[in-house]
Amino acid sequence: MNKDETSLKVSQVANRILLLGLKNDISITNMSLQKLIYFSVGFYHMFSNKMLIDTNIEAWKFGPVSPEVYHEFKSYGKDPITRLSCVYSPEMDSPTTPDINVATHQLASQVVNATFTLLGGEDPFTLVENSHDPKGPWYRVFKPNSNNIITFEEKDKEYFLSLWKLLADAQENIDC
Repeated sequence: MNKDETSLKVSQVANRILLLGLKNDISITNMSLQKLIYFSVGFYHMFSNKMLIDTNIEAWKFGPVSPEVYHEFKSYGKDPITRLSCVYSPEMDSPTTPDINVATHQLASQVVNATFTLLGGEDPFTLVENSHDPKGPWYRVFKPNSNNIITFEEKDKEYFLSLWKLLADAQENIDC
């Protein structure tokens, strides 16, 4: 799946997830952030046939990873991330913490929000297990000791659709 001019910066998606975590009092670790980005990209591809982010996701041992986001937050280790992604903005000539602009990226915003609702409260290792599904794109490209780029193909839409339905059904059946 090719990136295009509508693709978001991965930092925008990361920050939306981190903000949702803060708003809902859910700790987000680097590992869980990586998986939530991956599932957001997959679900967005399912709905739009477009790439959500402007960078690649790689197949690492513990699941899908955006190297850019990983390196920014690796100092947190397994601890919760306590700040937003910060990038340099040439327009402002200063660092900024970008979020998704809902006015220009409504579907992207809805998909990331829904992904967080469905998976944001999951344990990081449950997210790793979910990302290692043999029917998913991580499994298809993972090779030990090699960080292969995950591609989101037409056949992956069925995988993400069945996962979306399964998670949505589970969400409906939770007694509060």
